[in-house]
Amino acid sequence: MGNGFTGVALAGKPEEQVFYISRNDFWRLKSAHDETYPAVLGHVRLSMPGLVGASYQVDQSLYDATTLARFEKGGKAVSMKTYVAATQDLLVISLSAEGEEPVEGSVVLEPADSEVPFPGIRESGTTADGSR
Repeated sequence: MGNGFTGVALAGKPEEQVFYISRNDFWRLKSAHDETYPAVLGHVRLSMPGLVGASYQVDQSLYDATTLARFEKGGKAVSMKTYVAATQDLLVISLSAEGEEPVEGSVVLEPADSEVPFPGIRESGTTADGSR
């Protein structure tokens, strides 16, 4: 996904989707062949533990530059629509759930090459002041 300046790659299992964020003007340069690429600036990690073992389908639409994903397990389903805004450096992640059981989850923003979230964000997705 991207808008020519901001690029986002999506990877992971249904229970833990990871969005890798990069910029077209920020590259990791190396002298070896095929080792120069846009540097990853950070990750958005979307965790939904209740979806372990879920079936899924992910489609990318080139026409409107969106990625649509659907995860299903038992009587619950989660749909996710993601895109990068055309005129801003903005990743949009829209989630909706279906079924009678709630789907709990958390979102964590992490710097690149680190397993530690940005300051003020805890692993549970709660900020330092206790809000969500």
